[in-house]
Amino acid sequence: MEGRLFDKPLNPNKLLKEQFVSNLTGSSLLEIAALSTVVPALVVLRKWSSRGQFI
Repeated sequence: MEGRLFDKPLNPNKLLKEQFVSNLTGSSLLEIAALSTVVPALVVLRKWSSRGQFI
């Protein structure tokens, strides 16, 4: 009975997050890595280009 108590996480959302991450395929991880690089770069370029218009 005590072993089952420790099988369940205290935070139920933690189990959902672990299941989501474990279900990601390699291509999805590659897509996430690409987006996490491209999106901030686009934001920086957009701010940089808009700054040039005011000078």
